Amino acid sequence: MRSGRRARPPDGSPLVTTQASTVLATYRHLRGIVSVMAPDRAGQAMQNVAASTAELDPRVVVELMKTEPEQEGSAEIVRDIAESFDDAQVTQLLASTLALDGKATERLADVFDSIATSSTRTSSDASCS
Repeated sequence: MRSGRRARPPDGSPLVTTQASTVLATYRHLRGIVSVMAPDRAGQAMQNVAASTAELDPRVVVELMKTEPEQEGSAEIVRDIAESFDDAQVTQLLASTLALDGKATERLADVFDSIATSSTRTSSDASCS
């Protein structure tokens, strides 16, 4: 490595960190709207957020799940997203991330440890039980 070069972030791109921060800010804003306009639908909204999150680039999702909460409510949103992922979403995220990175990393293990500890996650296919 040449002496004038900056070290790359763990995800390989500063853009991924910016994208994760933007997504988290959007989710905070959405949660605020739902809490005012339809608080009885907060659970359904989080299920939709989790489904949307599962469709993002896996590197952004990993970064999002490890984001240090800078604003009020961020930690709660990240926890709720993790709890709202179903087994199929977790499996797809793991497979996609491993395919991109080619190996398991400590950072990836930390993210999946936080997701896997959710006691409310259910299988998306009831026949798998």
